[in-house]
Amino acid sequence: MNIRYCFAILALALVATDLSAQAGRRRTAPRPDPAARGAAVRAELAAVLLEAGKYTEAAREYRRLVQANGRNFAYRLGLARALAWGERYRDAEKELRVLASQRPDDPDVEKLKELVRNSLAPTSTEARFWVLERPDYHPYRLSFARALLRERQTRPSLDQYEIVMAVAPSAALLREIGEAYASTGDLPGGIAYAQGTVLRAPADTGYRRALEDLLVSDRKYAEAVAQSDTIVMLARTPGTLTARARTHAARGDLGAAERDLRESIAIAPTAEAFVLLGDTYRWRGAFGRAREAYENAGKVKPDTSLTAAFAQLARDERAVLALEPEPVASQDWQTAAEITSDNAGVQYSTLAFRRSFDLAGGFVGGAKVEGRQLRESNAPVTGTISGYAADLEVAREGTRGAVYGRAEMSAGLAIHPQAQAVATGSMVLTARYYAWSVSYDMSTRPAYPLLRTLASVVPLGVGTTPLRVMTRGGSLGGPLGRADIALGLRRGAITDGNRRTEFQGYGRLPLTSTLSAVYWGSALAFAEPSAQYWSPRNYLANSLGLELATRQLRGWSVIVRALPGVASTDETPFSVSATPDTTSRRPRFQMNAGGELGYRHPRWESAIAFGWGKVATYTRTEASLRITLNR
Repeated sequence: MNIRYCFAILALALVATDLSAQAGRRRTAPRPDPAARGAAVRAELAAVLLEAGKYTEAAREYRRLVQANGRNFAYRLGLARALAWGERYRDAEKELRVLASQRPDDPDVEKLKELVRNSLAPTSTEARFWVLERPDYHPYRLSFARALLRERQTRPSLDQYEIVMAVAPSAALLREIGEAYASTGDLPGGIAYAQGTVLRAPADTGYRRALEDLLVSDRKYAEAVAQSDTIVMLARTPGTLTARARTHAARGDLGAAERDLRESIAIAPTAEAFVLLGDTYRWRGAFGRAREAYENAGKVKPDTSLTAAFAQLARDERAVLALEPEPVASQDWQTAAEITSDNAGVQYSTLAFRRSFDLAGGFVGGAKVEGRQLRESNAPVTGTISGYAADLEVAREGTRGAVYGRAEMSAGLAIHPQAQAVATGSMVLTARYYAWSVSYDMSTRPAYPLLRTLASVVPLGVGTTPLRVMTRGGSLGGPLGRADIALGLRRGAITDGNRRTEFQGYGRLPLTSTLSAVYWGSALAFAEPSAQYWSPRNYLANSLGLELATRQLRGWSVIVRALPGVASTDETPFSVSATPDTTSRRPRFQMNAGGELGYRHPRWESAIAFGWGKVATYTRTEASLRITLNR
């Protein structure tokens, strides 16, 4: 009995011990960590946002995770992806440097680095580090070459370009190398490099086309056509024919361009060929045929954006620029001479030279120098005064779809040996939507080019400050049905306390393809009469006549017009010290006639114009010559 009791007691003790151990284990088991559970939920949310393309929100969630656990590779990789796919490449690059230090040569990190770095514009120091990191990866070396070029380290840049060309040659790279040479002012060097490349691979049409483009840029059109002819001989395709047509157009042979384009279209119609064909028609003034070509481009490739082409066509065909301010800092060399004289003994002449140059950011700068002479020989005032004006100009223009915009400013001095120098300045804003245009301008300058009297140059005697005029104005013009109209208003404050207001109206109604009825109207008023210059309280003029015109953007343009009409004022027209007409205001016959002959070439253009006007017994004659060399 005693033995059985002993075994029972031992069994009970063992069971009790086991139950006690299980209870202890339950008491000491770790509880779930709320912070870890929250991080897992946030990581899952970040991944869902990244997959859904909500990169900003995903980056925010991953950044919080990284701040809590900076050594977690997955969190930082997710942050780098969100930043890169959200196009925040510079921020992504910073995270990728940390990831690369944690796991060198990780394939996911390297692939993402390639995406990010190929989207950056690095400094040469950054790009050099990339090349040292992966010397055999040529996109990094190409970024290095571009960075050196941006920093004007020309020779090192070209060395890097040539290394890339040796290991990964392509026509696109050859074209970029040529442009790199050109950006440093050594376009002949770029041409020589391209010629050497072509000699090593004479059957490569891509290389020849890159060389052709460089030759066109250097205006070596005969050599460019020779390259183009060789390309067409090697491969007579729509693309090669269209490329040759572009070269023909650049050198001004629009007939040859049209023949190549028609052959290209006959082989296989392309939107590019139809658009260029439309351009050749537009440049020659065949606007109807240009419109048809653009419409055909849209039929061949319906998703082609032709808004800009149709907008430019509308501006070339119907834009009314008669009342717009003359643009400054246009991309050219320009020489212009003008002379105006009347039977009241006043003659005003100018000779101007302007040179433009490219600036950073798409801006164009310009410098203009102008010589002026004002002569008056009407007793009791006689004499001649000369002067000079110099201006620095800057302008920026751009096109977006159907909208064109231009902003320009100028500042300078007008210097007169017999009078004090006068500061000058102007600002012009112009916007166009299809053929409609609106402009606003303001300027300060000497008043004598407007008032045309010696007294306005030296109002208080030799050595005094010329009268100045601060002008503000605007214009609006465009097509209205079959007619073209324009309105302009300008108000000027003269430093003698007087104010000048001028309103102008213009209308043109085509009668045939070359003949139009034209209306010109103006209203001029001064606040106060002045003995120093002609200053009527009000002067009204209206003219209606005919204009014969053939206009072309390339080639000859001829304009001839005759506009009879009537004018009315309370004072003798255009007489400086006028005795008021004792009769009431009455209409006086007026006549305006003139013409212009111009020629436009892709490289240059010239125009000569002549005008004659008569109001009662007063007559005025104007002549001008303009020569422009396009850069």
